[in-house]
Amino acid sequence: MARFDAVLFDAGGVLVLPDPTVLGPLLVYFGGDPSIDAHRRAHYAAMKAKSDADAAETSWDHYNEAYVR
Repeated sequence: MARFDAVLFDAGGVLVLPDPTVLGPLLVYFGGDPSIDAHRRAHYAAMKAKSDADAAETSWDHYNEAYVR
């Protein structure tokens, strides 16, 4: 039997979020806010949009569109 050193459970993007230090500079070119707080808020707003749309787990269009608003 395989042995695990650690197991991480992320309840729907609550603990692990997209890295704003990676996304920030990419979105600044398009007028985005590079601040960590802006990306944290964007993530949760996008997760709500995905949930409100009752989008399938494999569909991230609603999330992506809401994140960059």
